[in-house]
Amino acid sequence: MYASCGCFSIGCNYLTNTLPFPTNGTIALLCVDYLSGQVGEDIFDNFGKTIQMKAKHLLIALLLFLSCNIYAQTTITGKVVKVTDGDTFNLLTKEKKQIRVRVYGIDAPERSQSFGNASRKYLASMIAGKQVTAFVTKTDRYGRKIAKVKTDSINDISFEMIKSGMAWHYSYYDNTKVYAEAEKAARAAKKGLWILPDPVNPYLYRKNR
Repeated sequence: MYASCGCFSIGCNYLTNTLPFPTNGTIALLCVDYLSGQVGEDIFDNFGKTIQMKAKHLLIALLLFLSCNIYAQTTITGKVVKVTDGDTFNLLTKEKKQIRVRVYGIDAPERSQSFGNASRKYLASMIAGKQVTAFVTKTDRYGRKIAKVKTDSINDISFEMIKSGMAWHYSYYDNTKVYAEAEKAARAAKKGLWILPDPVNPYLYRKNR
């Protein structure tokens, strides 16, 4: 059966296929490069002796396998039961487990900052009490799931928060171009927190207090 790592966005171009040959017990590992169409075939006998090897394809397949595992995403769905601030909320899964989620790529004003409460309310207006899908990229040191979030009607909560001027693009840890452009547009239009004469980046605010 064919299996693909599914990481096309980070350059995974290979398809692997393992084929058993019941007549002599030999197993062939087939590696196909999607882009060039080149095929590498590695054949091993029952005792692990290599009869034929294309080391280049085997090494690339191994590296791609490892990279796919490193960047694997977990998808969580559930109902938003609490919105803590403009970038953090609690999600209740169908198994009745609460998961704390930190919205990917944004940094909302702290509650003690100007627009902190407005940011929280704006996020709540989009997700509170609704079913959402969270595409988790990692877990941070506080145990929160860092995730891109969408609802049935909003494809990217991060983008909406930045576009409305209710959160900063978290450029210290993210380089998503559309987020950077959305912040630039919000600044120019003086939307949300950008109406302030001298808004303080939440990242710097936390470091200095």
